[in-house]
Amino acid sequence: MKKIFIAAALAATLFAGGFFWSQSRAQAPHDHHDNSSSDKQELVYTCTPDHFTLTQNGDSYILAASLETPTPGYSYEIIPVETRSGRIKAKLKLRGVDGAMIQVIGNIDISHTFEYTGMLHALSIAVEKDFNWGPTDVNCTHQ
Repeated sequence: MKKIFIAAALAATLFAGGFFWSQSRAQAPHDHHDNSSSDKQELVYTCTPDHFTLTQNGDSYILAASLETPTPGYSYEIIPVETRSGRIKAKLKLRGVDGAMIQVIGNIDISHTFEYTGMLHALSIAVEKDFNWGPTDVNCTHQ
């Protein structure tokens, strides 16, 4: 009788331990579940030309680059043209300084944040400028 009692107690202990172990494993993924945008999949982007970069920060996408200009003092404006189906199309307008300037190569640092709540698959930018070198368009896609 003692052997049956010990075997039954051992079986009950193993069953209870297995039951609690499986319950804690089933609930583990839900303990860290959060519907915030911080759970958004972080994508890595490749841009052409490669001196442009696109990085993701939640629902923000930051385009950055440094471009050579014919003179110092250039400014830029980025105008969104179309946003749909995970794609953004925009224009990058580079504007020179009015009046006469010495022809000395300058640089302009570009940093622009696009807000997009879905998953951004591609960013296409047409570049408008009054000089004949450098990129005429920029394309960034996730890998």
